[in-house]
Amino acid sequence: MRPMRPASPSPCVTAIDHAIELVRDELDQIATMRERIDLLRDAAVASCEATHWPTESLGCFENATDIAVMQTCQSQLTHDQSQDLSNRMMEVMSAATP
Repeated sequence: MRPMRPASPSPCVTAIDHAIELVRDELDQIATMRERIDLLRDAAVASCEATHWPTESLGCFENATDIAVMQTCQSQLTHDQSQDLSNRMMEVMSAATP
């Protein structure tokens, strides 16, 4: 019997993880952000999966090199997708400190 390989991460997880790594140093400088990085990541992944971000946007986030490029990637989302992401981010940031 062959050992099972771990499942590959979803395209949403891959893209969001890369985006988080790009801004992690900046987020770590702000205590409230540092405490919520994992929650922000999970909220972004949930938004991506729930609203079905387009392949082009996912590729953009996955290949982004800085925050300016990530802003361009977000502008590729539909209004509803972008609004869902913003709402989820605001929920995380307005929640009590974890």
